[in-house]
Amino acid sequence: MKKVILSFVALVSMHVLNAQKIDKIINANEVERIEKILSADDMQGRRTFTPGIEKASAFIESEFKKAGLQTFNGAKNFRQEFFMYQSTIVDAKITADGETIPDSLVACFAYQPKVSLTEKSNVQVVKMNAADNF
Repeated sequence: MKKVILSFVALVSMHVLNAQKIDKIINANEVERIEKILSADDMQGRRTFTPGIEKASAFIESEFKKAGLQTFNGAKNFRQEFFMYQSTIVDAKITADGETIPDSLVACFAYQPKVSLTEKSNVQVVKMNAADNF
């Protein structure tokens, strides 16, 4: 039992001795510098599809390179690209429980650029009221 306890104490001691000081990794001046750059007006709130988001992305990428990080699995940059589509209703004739639903009350969310549904489609119908929290 003494050997187990002694081994545990030795292991913990080695870990503590090798641990880095957090002040060497993170300091207030560096955090303030990064926050000021990312919150600057020319970053446009880093809003999607604005030049500000591209500028913020380039800044973050340069910080990653400066820190010596490597891209994931040999990727050419640090970005994780994805596509977004905005759907518009071209033609809708929707009935639920025998009632016709006006287009103004219909919302469709999809991950594909084009959605085509018929009465034979396996569709989940969800009714939401104005006061619902979604």
